[in-house]
Amino acid sequence: TTQIFSIHDTYIRNTFRYNGESHGLRPGLQSNATLNRVVGQCWGHQANDGAGIQVTKNWQSQTTVARNWVHDSSEWGVRFDGQPPRVGDHGTLSQNVLFRVGSGG
Repeated sequence: TTQIFSIHDTYIRNTFRYNGESHGLRPGLQSNATLNRVVGQCWGHQANDGAGIQVTKNWQSQTTVARNWVHDSSEWGVRFDGQPPRVGDHGTLSQNVLFRVGSGG
């Protein structure tokens, strides 16, 4: 599990396999998560919240999550947190591949 509290970070071509009971990658503000693979996030853990790649509400501005593969997880594949109607505020979520994930994607 990687959780960052900084800005302008770049995560390119990493593999996260069967790690943790919450999120695989939680990028910071104005970060770029591209071409990563997250497999089996929360595998074998009882968790009521989590995602392969999760961007929290206050860290979304100018954050890009693109062209990642997230699969074989009981939790969400990729998500931008928030309260309706402002879910995914000023971030980019594009061209990701998700399969065999729970909680709707």
